[in-house]
Amino acid sequence: MEEWRPLRETALYEASSYGRIRIAKTGEILKGTKTSRRRIRVLLKINGKHYARYVNRLVGEAFWGAACDGFDIYHKDADTTNNRLDNLVIGTRSEAIRNYYKHKHQ
Repeated sequence: MEEWRPLRETALYEASSYGRIRIAKTGEILKGTKTSRRRIRVLLKINGKHYARYVNRLVGEAFWGAACDGFDIYHKDADTTNNRLDNLVIGTRSEAIRNYYKHKHQ
């Protein structure tokens, strides 16, 4: 079952355990854009300013809070478009890189 939590940065938006971001007030799901490295990024508007944020980071922080501070949030299966909570991991940068290469060479 999909669960929604407010973002750490602002309660104007919510992150889902299914890896989606929505506007809290309207329920409108934000459409992300894929970067050149195949990561999904959304544009948030907070206090009149626009901020681009990676969906995996927003989902991880919404569900795990301060445990994410100082760590990377990476994808277990190395599929950077799969931002479901059950596919995300908190770890060091070196763990994230090792995970990427492990999946890249399979």
